[in-house]
Amino acid sequence: MRNSKSSCVISVFTDLGKSTETVIETALSIAKVTGGSMDIFHVKKCSKIVHSDNQLSASRSINNEYVKTEKKIEELITKYSTKYNVAISYSFSFGNIKNNIEVYLEKNNPDILVIGKQSSAPIRFLGNGVTDLVLKRYKGELIIADEENKLVPDALINMGFLNKLQPFKNFEFFTQITKNVIEPIKTFQFTDKVNHDKKAIEFFKNKKMVEFIFEKSSNVVNNLSKYLQKNNINLLCLSRTKSELTGKELDVSDVLNKLNISLLVTTN
Repeated sequence: MRNSKSSCVISVFTDLGKSTETVIETALSIAKVTGGSMDIFHVKKCSKIVHSDNQLSASRSINNEYVKTEKKIEELITKYSTKYNVAISYSFSFGNIKNNIEVYLEKNNPDILVIGKQSSAPIRFLGNGVTDLVLKRYKGELIIADEENKLVPDALINMGFLNKLQPFKNFEFFTQITKNVIEPIKTFQFTDKVNHDKKAIEFFKNKKMVEFIFEKSSNVVNNLSKYLQKNNINLLCLSRTKSELTGKELDVSDVLNKLNISLLVTTN
C-alpha cells in the first residue's frame, strides 16, 4: 500500500453508501495538506450479497457483486485522482466486517484513517460498533467525516481544539495540518483550568489564538454546538483519552452525537 513517493498514507474505510464522497473528499483534503497518497478499503457482509442456499447461485451473486464493486470504486478513483493529482489505491473484500477491518489495520497500519459518521446510529466510544473497533485497534490519527460543513480539498481548514491544545503523536502531520488552518486557532474549553501542552504553545506562539470557555450547565453541549457553527469550524480535534476530554458533568458520547462536524481524534 505504501507509495514510494509519499511518506504518508491516508486510508479510507467506506461502505460505498451515500456518505462515500464526503469521506473521500475529506481524505483528499488531508492528502493535499500532507502530500500523501490514499488507499480506499471496502468490506461487505456476504449475507448482504448471497440470498440463496444454492451454491451456484451464491457463486454467481458474489462474482456479480465483485464486478459491480470494482467498477464503482474505479469510477470514484478516476473522478478524484485525476482532478486532485493524488495517488489512490484500493482493495475490498466480502465477509465479516470486523474481522476484515482488523486484518487490514494489522497489515497496513496507515498513518491516518478516515471513516464516515453514520447518521443512522450514534457514535459510541463504548459499544460494539465499527467506530469503537477502530478506536480500539487503530492507534493513529482518526478522522470521522461529517457531511455538514465538510472539508474541501485545496481549501484552508477551520480547525478547533476541544479542551487541551496539544500536538498529535504524528507530529509531522500536526505541523502540516496546522500550517493550513484559518487563524485564529480556536480552543473550546469546559474549564479554565486546562493546562495546554508546552510544545503546542511554543508551536503556535506566532499565530493568533482565541479561547472559548463554557460554564457548567445542562446546556453546555448545545452551547458548544452553537459556537462551533458560529465560528464555521469544520474540523474539531479531541484526544481519544477520555479523562482529558471532559469533566464529570459532561458525557463524551453526548458531545459527539450532538455535533454535526468532522472530528479528528488524536493520539498523544
